[in-house]
Amino acid sequence: MILPTVHRNGTSREELVELRRATCTALRQATEALSAMAPNARDYYVAGPGAMTAAVEQHERRIVALMDLYDSIMAEGIALMDGE
Repeated sequence: MILPTVHRNGTSREELVELRRATCTALRQATEALSAMAPNARDYYVAGPGAMTAAVEQHERRIVALMDLYDSIMAEGIALMDGE
């Protein structure tokens, strides 16, 4: 993980942490919104037998991507709070 260096001429530690906190809040909201649009079988059955499975797999990849991003940014915030 690459962290910004906290120093006198840069962004304050508090602001760096707050920016990451705000981003994590937005990512959590995005994950909730994405979860709400989970595939429904009635929207895919006309496309064929594999369509629903493919839609669910795509949806899961999107959720995992957001969760991975959330975890990465949260780890940065924690490291900054710990003074690393």
